[in-house]
Amino acid sequence: MDSGKRRENDRFFIEYMKQMSALLRLVFVGSLICITVCGWIYLKGSNVDSSFADDNHTVYVIGSKRYEVPVNYQFTHNLFHGVTDGSKSIKVDSFSISALLPNLDPYTDENKQQFLEGGYGNKINILVRRHDGEISLTDYLFRLNESGLLREGDKTRNVEGLTNYILTLGPSGPESSLKDLYVSNNNNDEKYMLARCKRVSEKIVSPSCFVRYVPSEEIVVEYYMHRKFISRWSEINNKIKLLINGFGSN
Repeated sequence: MDSGKRRENDRFFIEYMKQMSALLRLVFVGSLICITVCGWIYLKGSNVDSSFADDNHTVYVIGSKRYEVPVNYQFTHNLFHGVTDGSKSIKVDSFSISALLPNLDPYTDENKQQFLEGGYGNKINILVRRHDGEISLTDYLFRLNESGLLREGDKTRNVEGLTNYILTLGPSGPESSLKDLYVSNNNNDEKYMLARCKRVSEKIVSPSCFVRYVPSEEIVVEYYMHRKFISRWSEINNKIKLLINGFGSN
């Protein structure tokens, strides 16, 4: 092939690649817009307002337990491994609900704005999942300590009924990465509560807590809430337990 023909082929190839690149960018941008719009429509559709009566429920089945969850507690839908069966219930490993603290109020038109605002505020997002051989509290703390991620707690940060530890990113981790770890001191290694709480800093002005609560041998409850409620952990756990038991329909 002579040099003139080769240059012509090269120009054709370069022009082809430019067109393909432009087409791919167009497809990517279009897909991104579509995903954004569809996601927004989905989320808007997931917002339950007070036009839903309290007797409208979704029935979830975890193991042998049935839970009839009012739709007003399902402001966000976050199902895992769901399979619909002939009885119109949904077999799941977990289901989620959202509410407002301190009384676990469900979504209504009157409190709608509190659910929509940024940050956690008074919101609590709760995941109820199947108990699947949870690690004991002793083993959990042992593994953290062996990994160099656990330090002795600060007594000034204690919360009544909870023992405080400090979580790090390791010996060389920055102070800004520290989190407070609270564990229940009820001497029950299997049915326990722990909370990992972010600290207030220049970058974290609205710190949250992740809480794991093991109320029984059948389920585990995990939730996120604003750190300001950690001192009310016992009250909140009791209300969650009552609420979930109230969903039970066995």
